[in-house]
Amino acid sequence: MFHRKFLQSFLPKFSAAVVQFFQRVPDPEIRKMKRERLDSIIQDMDRLLHRVYTVIDKHEFLEHLELLVCTRFLKSNYLQVRIDGLKGINDILRGVGKKVTRALRERDLVDWVMKEKIAEELVGPKKHQQILQRSSALLQFIYSNLGFDERTLEELWEFTKDELLRKDLFKILCEIAFPLHSPELKFFAGKIITMDPSEITEEALNVIFEPYKSPNHTNEQLLKYADMMAEMAFSGRYSLEISESALQKYAGMVSSLDPCTLRCLSLIHICRCRRIERCRSRWSPYH
Repeated sequence: MFHRKFLQSFLPKFSAAVVQFFQRVPDPEIRKMKRERLDSIIQDMDRLLHRVYTVIDKHEFLEHLELLVCTRFLKSNYLQVRIDGLKGINDILRGVGKKVTRALRERDLVDWVMKEKIAEELVGPKKHQQILQRSSALLQFIYSNLGFDERTLEELWEFTKDELLRKDLFKILCEIAFPLHSPELKFFAGKIITMDPSEITEEALNVIFEPYKSPNHTNEQLLKYADMMAEMAFSGRYSLEISESALQKYAGMVSSLDPCTLRCLSLIHICRCRRIERCRSRWSPYH
C-alpha cells in the first residue's frame, strides 16, 4: 500500500500519535467506542507495522497499546466502558507467559499496576459490584506480586457493608486463598470473627478454611484459625447451618494436626452442654 521507505519515516510518528490520542481522549468520546472497533484499529496497526518493525518490536508496541487502551477504559466514569477495559486486562493476564512472541512480561504488568494505581480503580471510590465480580484474576495477580497494603484491605472490607457485595468479596478471597501466615488472612479472619453472627455465610467460613488446604503452614498457624472455627462451631451465637459447617471444617483442620499439637487446642467455653440440659460444663465440646 505504501512504499517501505515512506513507512519507515511515517510509522514512528503515526504510532506516537495513536498512543497520544488514547492518552488524551475525553471520557464522552471513549464511551462511543466499541471494543470491536478498537480490535480493528489494533489489527490495522499490525498490518502496517509488520512491514517495517521486527516481530518482537511489533508485538511490544501492540501489546503496550492494548494495555494502554484497556487502562484508559478502566479509568472511565462509565460502567460499561470500565467493564470492557477490565475484560481486556483479564485477556492480557491470561496470555502472559503463554506465547513465545509476547513482549509483555509479568514484571511489566507489576510496574503497570503500581504506576496506574490499579488496585484503587478496582476497590476505591468508583467500586461497583459488576467490577468486583470481574476482578478476581486481577486481584489475585496484584496480591501474588505485591500483596495488599492496609488501605486496600480496608477498602476491600468496605464491600461487606452490602449483602450482595459481601458474597462476591468472600468468593474472591476464597479464590485467592491467602497463606495462613499472611497478614491479609489475619486481617480478614479478625474482621469475620467480629461480624454480626447473622451476616456470617458459608463463603465467610471458607475464607478462613481454604488456606488450611495449602501445605505451606505450621501447626501453630493452623491452631490459631482452628480455634476461630471452633468458636463459630460451639459458641451458640451462630445459626445451626453455620455452626454445623464450622464444626465440619474444624474437624478437618484438627485431623491434620499431630498428636503433640492437639494438646495445645483451646477448650471452648459455650455456657452449657447441648447434650444435657442441666450441664454447665465449660468443656462440653469435648464430652
